[in-house]
Amino acid sequence: MLCILWSSFIDIKGPVSAALINRFDCRRVAIADGVVSSVGLFLSTFSPNLDVMILLYGVVGGFGIGLVYMASLVIVSYYFDKRRALATGIATCGSGVGSFVFAPVYEFLLETYGWRGAIWIVAGIMFNCVLFAIIYRPLTTHGRETSSTGYVGTLNDENNTENTTSDTDVRFKSQISQCIAKTQKLAQLLDVSLFTNAGFDLFLLSSCIVAMGSQVPYNFLPASVLEKGLYETDGALLISVLGIATTLSMVIVGLVADYPWADSLIVGGVATCFLPYYNDFSSLAIYSVIMGIPLGMCLSLPTIIVLEFLELERLPSAFGLLTFFMGISTIIGPPIAGFLEDMTESYSAAFYFAGATFVLGGITCLPIRLLIKCNSPVLDTDVPTADVVEMTHL
Repeated sequence: MLCILWSSFIDIKGPVSAALINRFDCRRVAIADGVVSSVGLFLSTFSPNLDVMILLYGVVGGFGIGLVYMASLVIVSYYFDKRRALATGIATCGSGVGSFVFAPVYEFLLETYGWRGAIWIVAGIMFNCVLFAIIYRPLTTHGRETSSTGYVGTLNDENNTENTTSDTDVRFKSQISQCIAKTQKLAQLLDVSLFTNAGFDLFLLSSCIVAMGSQVPYNFLPASVLEKGLYETDGALLISVLGIATTLSMVIVGLVADYPWADSLIVGGVATCFLPYYNDFSSLAIYSVIMGIPLGMCLSLPTIIVLEFLELERLPSAFGLLTFFMGISTIIGPPIAGFLEDMTESYSAAFYFAGATFVLGGITCLPIRLLIKCNSPVLDTDVPTADVVEMTHL
């Protein structure tokens, strides 16, 4: 339950992450939340009951590391232009590498130091996010400093102007006008105008549909292996193959960078629909490799695709809203698959559901290519190039 709550807060915190990154910058957000996540994990070991444990470990820890994750992906998009897809793929594959590298490490820590000592060490590892976040340095373009959020002149400049105005005319401002100003500022931080962009709306819908079935292979594949008469170790090995394929696809997609998003989703969905008919380990292993490609794209391509029809400075808000709705879909999907399995007393219905979500998500995403071709990509003239970018001092 703690793991599910952890991963859920990593996703659904998106709008809050976007607002914080827009208000401050990626560096400050990553540093602050690296501290929050490590402290939350450490304090959870002193919980007097399970409710407090869930609050500190799942909510505080998961929320903090979720903000670090988003800030880390956004800052990569600001630092790279031509090789942005490859850089994002390398950055996102770190989560996949960690999933199968740290699994035996955590097992060793539990056996050696117990659950409390293991969490203390993990909290120390999480604190390293602060050290890495320190090097998220802002960029300068032609002598003008650009914050880590991509704005030339951040919201702080606007706040200074507003504060000056309010100091001068404070006697003439009513409480209602102040509330309106705060509401407008919040809307600016969250950038709800993104919903008026047809390309973003289609991609958001497609991503939410896919997210509903994205966890089904991980949750139901090991159990279905036993139903087919194979060994329990085969199920664990298939999950490892799926994880490795997902990780490798993040980097490979970055190298190719031609965004075969919809086609791969449809292929992965069809392969999942036929999973009940794969009765030997070899065919299941081939499926795991094929399915790893769209799963890897779900992690590495969103920021790249969003930048095809949005400006760079709107990326934090767009990615925040995207992860928020995808997080909700991720929570809803597995219970639906479990309900179908209980009703039919077979895992086939769960895989049919997962495959249908990938196929439908791929079909929904197809018009995005047409939108990109009809509307030339928005070029951010403020993106620093190699000959004008200088690193500012700490």
